[in-house]
Amino acid sequence: MADFDQLPEASYRGILFPVESSDMEGGNDFVEHVAYRRRGADMEPAGLKAYRGTLTIPLINAGPLVARYGRLWPDLRGDLIAEFEAHPIGTLIHPTWGSLEIAVQSWSASDDPAMRNGQRLKVTLDRKSTRLNSSHTVISYAVFCLKKK
Repeated sequence: MADFDQLPEASYRGILFPVESSDMEGGNDFVEHVAYRRRGADMEPAGLKAYRGTLTIPLINAGPLVARYGRLWPDLRGDLIAEFEAHPIGTLIHPTWGSLEIAVQSWSASDDPAMRNGQRLKVTLDRKSTRLNSSHTVISYAVFCLKKK
């Protein structure tokens, strides 16, 4: 069990919550070309993988957490889940990663028999790419110019 006095704080669309653990992974995508009757494979780079990660949010009505956030379970749990369902794409402000546009892929709650006053919420997220959004006006203008001719 975590030391609840020392947990970092994050927020999603303005809702503050404690973070017990978080991880993010990315990397390179490759296409594998296998030749008949030859060991190994030729690897061709195919771009970058999407950044994917998880957050573990302790929604436990422990003294230090209740003092900072009020009742976490079931009140904050309900607020977070409603926000994830109503706005699956939003801004996450994380103590280590900073401010990110993310897409909430899924969430799951785990119960622990030893813990009677709360749950842990595990949120799976993808970091939203901004490449298309940043060039969208240029693409739209180019299409407009082509249609005009």
